[in-house]
Amino acid sequence: MVSSSPADQLQQKLRFVVETSPDQWAYVIFWQKMTDQSDRSYLVWVDGHFGGNKNNKSEENHTKNSIESELTMDGGDLEWFYVTSFQSGDGSPRKEFSGESLVWLTGPDKLRFSSYERAKEAGFHGVHTFVSIPIQNGIIELGSCDTIKQSWDFISRVKSIFGSDKSPEHVNQTGSYPKQVVSDHSEVGNQEAKKERKRKSSKIKKTVAVTVEKQNIPAAMSHVEAERQRREKLNHRFYALRAAVPTVSRMDKASLLTDAVSYIESLKTKIEVLETQVKRSKTTTDNNDNTASSVDQVNQKSLESNIVSEFEVQVKIVGEEAMVRVESENANHPTLVLMSALMEMDCCVQHANVSRFSQIMVQDVVVVVPNGLRSEDRLRTTLVRKLRSLSQV
Repeated sequence: MVSSSPADQLQQKLRFVVETSPDQWAYVIFWQKMTDQSDRSYLVWVDGHFGGNKNNKSEENHTKNSIESELTMDGGDLEWFYVTSFQSGDGSPRKEFSGESLVWLTGPDKLRFSSYERAKEAGFHGVHTFVSIPIQNGIIELGSCDTIKQSWDFISRVKSIFGSDKSPEHVNQTGSYPKQVVSDHSEVGNQEAKKERKRKSSKIKKTVAVTVEKQNIPAAMSHVEAERQRREKLNHRFYALRAAVPTVSRMDKASLLTDAVSYIESLKTKIEVLETQVKRSKTTTDNNDNTASSVDQVNQKSLESNIVSEFEVQVKIVGEEAMVRVESENANHPTLVLMSALMEMDCCVQHANVSRFSQIMVQDVVVVVPNGLRSEDRLRTTLVRKLRSLSQV
């Protein structure tokens, strides 16, 4: 039986923390504490796991060597925030975190106004819970889009998982931990031995920092390819959605989804209107078929004419504009009557749509409403009065 490499063991631990937690963590990252030549501590990205939505079993796990230039993401994407963590530099949390204190921030406001730049950036990318747990040789960072209360049981479990040995250390290209060099001098107070140990320890840390950038290249490339394919499929779906929506306010994905929802709601409203008209038509047809005599037919048509001749007006005001729907009998030029009424009311027409179904005329008009009529009841009452007055001329 072949034992797994230290890198695989570290990845298994990271996955175990996310997948066995009762809460939904989007990602987990292990940051290694390092020391430069001036004995200043900083953090280096070693490995991580992106879980995304627990209900989505097809989410791919990102690794250190993912190539950011191959991925096309929006700035607000949580995955983009996770991928950019691979880069070292000013964006690294090493300037903000010493790795020695626990950080548990919950809620968008706490992240947005936090003194930690790393937490602020996480909040801008949709993270609602940001956690940094110190362990023996670094920190474990977790993020979630949910609001998760601080749990000491969870913190203790993370520390026990990553504190069971003196690793996770950086691994070299052979998959084994770097060997620690111990001086042959064992006497306490021997200054030469201390200097030798310090020199060799510094050399090992430099070597480890270089090997981090080269580990697990084949495995990482497979993750990059899988992620590229998933992104291409998602982008194609957005292209199809953009083609189906007639009006798009902005070209970003969030605005496209908002416009698509509005368009679908408008289609639902139109469907309801058409279904109502169909029911009315069927009722009229059934009544005519069941009429026993011509006298009854005349009376029925007269009754229906009186019902339909009344204008049915619906008004919905949004800001300075109003959407007006008028249903009436298709007689005496109802479109001319409506436009004349709107002109007398000083309502500027922005868009108009006229549909006829059997003997019923349905007119949908979007108008700019003057200040004195920006009340749905007032606008509807005034319009009905104008329509009745003009239709009798």
